[in-house]
Amino acid sequence: MDLQTLWKKYKDWLVSIIIISFVIILTLWNLYFEPQRIPLFLATAIIAFSFVVMMALLPKYRQRFAKKIIAYHAKEKRLGALYRYKIVATALIIINSVIFSIAWRYQFIPSQYVPFYVLTFLIITLASGIVLIAGLLKTAGKWGLLLIAILTLVAVLNVWIWALSRT
Repeated sequence: MDLQTLWKKYKDWLVSIIIISFVIILTLWNLYFEPQRIPLFLATAIIAFSFVVMMALLPKYRQRFAKKIIAYHAKEKRLGALYRYKIVATALIIINSVIFSIAWRYQFIPSQYVPFYVLTFLIITLASGIVLIAGLLKTAGKWGLLLIAILTLVAVLNVWIWALSRT
């Protein structure tokens, strides 16, 4: 087999491995510099592992979950432009967050430009988030609204806990 055939056959696997490796490296790097977050990370990992085990051991639930995901994806594809821009918006949020966190941690930005940099970060993140939220609401309807409400509540509680820990 030539290289092009191998690329077509294993492209999804290779991209998945690269993304997972990148996430693992960033997670370990973040945990190394902020060891106080290890309990939160372990709790999240235990919940995710429990979900994977449940899906592996209960085929009825796994099939029902897979059917719902496929139905959601098919409904999402009918969105047209929102579906196409969803990948771009997700990539922008990830790249923007990584660059912002590295530049902020190592203070690459001169202090007089920090407000502009923060404003640029917020504008890019909000614009990308609007595309993602619009697609989610159009596809999932009330369930998407419920998911957004839960995620907002989690974010507010996280900021509140962070603020209390700083005082």
